[in-house]
Amino acid sequence: MSNVTRWYYSSQGSALGPFDDAALRQMIEAGVVARDQQVLREGAETWISIPDFLALDAGSSPNAGGKAAAILSSLGERVSQASGLEKLEGFSTRSFFSQVFGKHSPEEIEEHFTVGTKSTTPDLSQIATVWPTPWAFFRILAVSVVLALGFYWAFQRFENPILVPGWLFIGCFGMPFAVLVFFFEVNILRNVSFYRMLYLLVMGGLLSLILSMFLFELSGLSSWLGAMSAGIVEEAGKLLTVIFLTRHWKHYNWILNGLLFGAAIGAGFAAFETAGYVFVHYRSAEETMVLRGFLAPFTHPIWTAITAGALWRVRGALPFAWSMLTDMRFLRIFGIAVVLHFLWNSPITVPLVGGLTGKVVFWLILGIVGWLVVLMLVQAGIKQVAGKQAALAGS
Repeated sequence: MSNVTRWYYSSQGSALGPFDDAALRQMIEAGVVARDQQVLREGAETWISIPDFLALDAGSSPNAGGKAAAILSSLGERVSQASGLEKLEGFSTRSFFSQVFGKHSPEEIEEHFTVGTKSTTPDLSQIATVWPTPWAFFRILAVSVVLALGFYWAFQRFENPILVPGWLFIGCFGMPFAVLVFFFEVNILRNVSFYRMLYLLVMGGLLSLILSMFLFELSGLSSWLGAMSAGIVEEAGKLLTVIFLTRHWKHYNWILNGLLFGAAIGAGFAAFETAGYVFVHYRSAEETMVLRGFLAPFTHPIWTAITAGALWRVRGALPFAWSMLTDMRFLRIFGIAVVLHFLWNSPITVPLVGGLTGKVVFWLILGIVGWLVVLMLVQAGIKQVAGKQAALAGS
């Protein structure tokens, strides 16, 4: 927190803020802050011009961070070209996660999750169309880890089998649920209630598993593609589940809503599937749970979020039509999710490393690609909201 620089900008004789570097840059690019205004760094005494601020911000940009940043930038450009989405603009990892270790009172936490009803959904004009700063997901994750370790320790200490289901539940759901809360937080519209999110998590997780099993039987792909067939079958099954469960939900026409709905069903699928694998591989239950828990943020929750976000990007305010699934704007992104899942289940590993370590490194590379697509869709969702705000202001 102490390393995050915050700024105020002048407006009609008042100082508004504070905002971090990335947020202020976005506001300047969106026209919220005019180029002839001035900004003041928190703790400083001298106001500076917008051009001077942009020069300072450019000098501290993450893109100036050496070879790793250059590689990530090059990868982002390739992902942008493949997906048809715009490259990330004004995004800073430091600013994005700046609130993770901040202090938040119980009242603030309660208010944070009390959204999505008629009385708690903000008006469109009140929404800040800048990169959000999610933080609650990390607390959910930390609590889940503590609980899982607590159940495991208690079972080892007392050897009482009634503790196993608690360990299994927390261990399988903790990480996917934390990822889901992340998507809940980046939905800046705050128009989806916690109840709807949990409904999709549980009902969607079950329905997508059942539907995928039917598709495996009908397609027969697993007989010649093996585990890699899941990239096609399961992504199709989860997307059809999203469409089915949200088919009558009106007023959820935003890309950010699609991302959240997809993440919820993907998280449920991941949690139930992990529970199944732990049960089947009971002799190595601890290793199975730890590995799948660690890798959960790079798998089903983001894959399904990507496919649903892509569909919502095409659909907009229109009712769903099957022809939308043939739109290239959807197919390009859906294809990325399928390929990521296909490669995840393949025997490919990182050369020269090999073994489980090489496989995990390969999975992490696939995960980075997936998260780049997620963030690009989040950016598209923010710009969608900003465009609607501008249209309403103009009318």
